[in-house]
Amino acid sequence: MTTYKTFAAAASAVLLTLVTAGSMPALAASQDDQQAPRGQMQATLGDQQAPRGDVRASITDIQAPRGQDTQAPATNDDVQAPRSARF
Repeated sequence: MTTYKTFAAAASAVLLTLVTAGSMPALAASQDDQQAPRGQMQATLGDQQAPRGDVRASITDIQAPRGQDTQAPATNDDVQAPRSARF
């Protein structure tokens, strides 16, 4: 059974390589491709910067709570979840 799986993996890898190699010329750029048009608006020295938020951290801020888990904590007598049967 192991030999069959190895052969199937090798055959699928070869097939995938051939398909990828065959599609590469279709996806590749060529010398006569045109560049996408650029926007007409240009930045100038007179442009204003976007406003920033007025919310800043301060010393009196309360930190957000951490580790608020809704599940019960694990114990030593917990039963492990069943696993799937893999070969």
